[in-house]
Amino acid sequence: MVKRPALELKAPPVLAATAARIATGMSDALDQPETMPTRRYLIVGEPRCGGSMLAEALRLTGQAGVPLEYLNPRLVKVFAERHGLTDRTTLLRQYISFLLRRRTTPNGVFMLKALIAQIVPFHRRGPAAVQFLRKFERVVLIHRRDKLAQAVSFYRAVRTDAWTSLDVVALPAADKDLPLDPRGLSQTLATLFAGEHNLRTFGRRQRQLGKPVMALSYEAMQTDFSGSWDRLLAFLDLPPIPAEAIRPTLVRQRDATSDRLMEEYLARLRDSDRFGEFDGR
Repeated sequence: MVKRPALELKAPPVLAATAARIATGMSDALDQPETMPTRRYLIVGEPRCGGSMLAEALRLTGQAGVPLEYLNPRLVKVFAERHGLTDRTTLLRQYISFLLRRRTTPNGVFMLKALIAQIVPFHRRGPAAVQFLRKFERVVLIHRRDKLAQAVSFYRAVRTDAWTSLDVVALPAADKDLPLDPRGLSQTLATLFAGEHNLRTFGRRQRQLGKPVMALSYEAMQTDFSGSWDRLLAFLDLPPIPAEAIRPTLVRQRDATSDRLMEEYLARLRDSDRFGEFDGR
């Protein structure tokens, strides 16, 4: 009998710059004057689709709430630490109450950015979570057509904990030499295709519930951000603000390392070249 090696479970990395960015996002620096929302908008996307940059641009208008990834457990944890909350039975209700009161802009707009993979787990947290998600009136879906580029971006982010361009600048130079794990990247691709299916299903469900739904692609935002931006503001009934007047700090992250990983992966698909030891090479 062949003895299987013990499975090594590695803890996910925690990048100091990423942790600091998340802490800032949940600090009082972004709190708004106490206001209850009169309009609630939801941005749901796949990972690595430009959602963070779009959410930052919306936040900078001062008219679209403070759209952050509030369903991310890391943000919930920082909120609990900020307020000294230890009772998990009441944490969710306190969190939702805080978001609605202090992350709504004075014009009454509350906006949430979420990944499709975060929706179902949050929905399962009980009646308060279900009620919270049901009250969003309009939904924006963000997707990406180039699945390989998306997968490489996600693959890198998971392995480095650098999720935005602000995080990437804190990475050591050695991370440019990130090796390719073909099986890991293949699993990432499978995860993204499943997420794409779930996002389409979610969008159809929202339309069935009578909610207006708009879809934006990463590629459209890259080639014509101004046009995508104008359509988005019109869909959300927000004042027309020229895209040129908004200066997000987040930028596109694709670089030579991304291109190298894609080329190596495609080469491996065409010729895995792993049996040389058996044919005399």
